Amino acid sequence: MHAETEKQHRWRSEFDAMSPAERLMAIAPNPHEVAPSGKVTFWRALHAQSEALSQASHEEQVLSIAKEANRLAKEANEIAWSQTKAAWRAARYAMYAAVIAAIAAVASYRDQILALLFGSTR
Repeated sequence: MHAETEKQHRWRSEFDAMSPAERLMAIAPNPHEVAPSGKVTFWRALHAQSEALSQASHEEQVLSIAKEANRLAKEANEIAWSQTKAAWRAARYAMYAAVIAAIAAVASYRDQILALLFGSTR
């Protein structure tokens, strides 16, 4: 890159002072000109540079948002996985409780069950 001349510095100051709409009008092609002036060419280069920086900034923001979304998705996945493990654990404990309840029911009716199986001796 080369250093700006005094003239280019003035052109940059003029360009920077313009509103975005004025900038677009200033760099728009003029069908009556054979070739654009040095000033317009310089302004077009400034505009292209500004657009490239803006695009790069936008891409960085999109990448940052995507990374954050990915992080949140991983966190949600971890929570879901731990909830799934907890649900399986709860289901296993419920099954154990049902087996214990069945054993307790059998034990409480032991005499009646034995009487049914082997006949009443009383």
